[in-house]
Amino acid sequence: MIERALVDPETANSGESPSGQKPSIAFLNGLADKGGLSVLGSLSVTVAWLAFLCIAVTPETIRTLEWEQTKGDAYGSLTSRVAQAATASREGQLRVGLISASSFRDSISDSRLLSDAIEDSWGQPVEFVNLTAGALTLWETATIADVIANQFEGLILIEVSPNKFCRDADELREITTNPRLGFRSSIVSQDRKLRQVDGPDIIGVYTIDNLAFLLSRRYKLLARVGTVGEPPSLVLKNQHSKLFSVEFMHRRVRALKRDYLRKYFDEVDSNISLLERAVSRLTETGKTRVLLVEAPFNPLAAQLLDTDPAYREVMLDYDLRISRLAERCGIAYWAPGVQADFACFDFTDDFHIGDFKARVKFTSQLARRIKDIQR
Repeated sequence: MIERALVDPETANSGESPSGQKPSIAFLNGLADKGGLSVLGSLSVTVAWLAFLCIAVTPETIRTLEWEQTKGDAYGSLTSRVAQAATASREGQLRVGLISASSFRDSISDSRLLSDAIEDSWGQPVEFVNLTAGALTLWETATIADVIANQFEGLILIEVSPNKFCRDADELREITTNPRLGFRSSIVSQDRKLRQVDGPDIIGVYTIDNLAFLLSRRYKLLARVGTVGEPPSLVLKNQHSKLFSVEFMHRRVRALKRDYLRKYFDEVDSNISLLERAVSRLTETGKTRVLLVEAPFNPLAAQLLDTDPAYREVMLDYDLRISRLAERCGIAYWAPGVQADFACFDFTDDFHIGDFKARVKFTSQLARRIKDIQR
């Protein structure tokens, strides 16, 4: 029985200023309303701000920032955690990193269970690295992989789903114009050229390459430079933020079919290629193993979707492609499927587990799977 679906977690930070406008729009509107001296003053402030960015903001600075842990700035926090993960680990210590959207992240009850599983299997201390954010795309996954690959040693879990293979050039164009992550990647630049999406080339100067990201967060950046924070943990509590209902699930399934099913066969080749390049980048050093993982899926949604022949065709193709990718790259792939044994009311929607006991059960299943992976 097919258990996974085309999922779209949630949208993230839009990069607006406190006035609700995009930074560039607010700036231009301000210039239009001012006289010559005011314009000169505004330009001076802009030049001073850019000078500050070039001098004070580097990957090392980003690594020390403690961003607000709010839904509106999850990607600011993720950027700092990626910068931290791109540094060498302590001698003799391995790391297990999770690159995922909220659906897989929220299925884990306690990251220490995963770390313990690695320690038992490999006989070395393990540090858990949380590289998750809501609605994380394959382009952002590839960027994270590219940034951390040279320094990471251990195991990386990468969440995959049919939804991620439905993403198109319009979405790539949006995150190129309004980047949510404060890093650039040659893997994504190559994909952008293949999809004929215009965007700036990487020149190798952090501030200039990531100017749009920095400007969209300039208010928080000024307040946060010099502060250091601990990475957020993944010890979760019950989060029944929505009242689950069968009616809601029917609406959700209709939306999944409408928004994603029709895109899959047009976009899957490009997205599989992107994922393969990201995996190859992580494994090329020989220090990192990769496990492709899927989040558990609400069995009621699976049952509703499985009645659609077009959906079954998508899932058969997806299973074949992801299995072949894992085989080509020499990595492991795990989909919990029916053995996860969840009830529909364990979820708050089609893909987020809300019940803490269900999370503990899933985390134990994942830990057992990790123990099967030898270093």
